Amino acid sequence: MKGERMENFIRLAVSEDISNQIDEAQKQGNFAGKPYQFMRHLVLLGLSEYKAQIERETTPTAAPEEPPTTGAKIIPFPGVSLNQGDDFQDTLDGFLREMGYIE
Repeated sequence: MKGERMENFIRLAVSEDISNQIDEAQKQGNFAGKPYQFMRHLVLLGLSEYKAQIERETTPTAAPEEPPTTGAKIIPFPGVSLNQGDDFQDTLDGFLREMGYIE
């Protein structure tokens, strides 16, 4: 607390269980014997996580990308025959574009 201003500390009302967990965690780590620094560390961790959560919630998710066009041709079904000329695929593609099914 030496060198730090008192107004930077916030009093928190936490349950006895949470307080005990904080005390145990503080004693086991690098902050043993430094309760004020440990509480500051916890607050900064919590603030960072909170900001990240808010950012995830407010960042619009990108629309899924459309699969690339493969230029695949019509798959023939067994037992079905089509009287296809050389321009059948082009005619079909033109029809589908005209109807708005493909671009």
